[in-house]
Amino acid sequence: MHIHTKKRGLARFLMFIYYDFFKIKRLIFMKTNAPTQLTAIIALVLALVALISVLAKITFLGQYAFWILLVGFCLLFAGCILKKL
Repeated sequence: MHIHTKKRGLARFLMFIYYDFFKIKRLIFMKTNAPTQLTAIIALVLALVALISVLAKITFLGQYAFWILLVGFCLLFAGCILKKL
């Protein structure tokens, strides 16, 4: 009786790991989409503004260049993950 309950507990544990693995796999290998053309253009413009502000030493935008670039990258990432963006 004691051995039988251990086997059942092991089987439940292995089933939990099996299902948990596929949940994690589904999160890691999610389906991606191509961003729309407007999203890609806006992200590119933001990246160019950040680059030009650093290279041309524009003080007003230069201090926010990293954040401008990060917003552009996040927009592009969201466009790849979400449909119709």
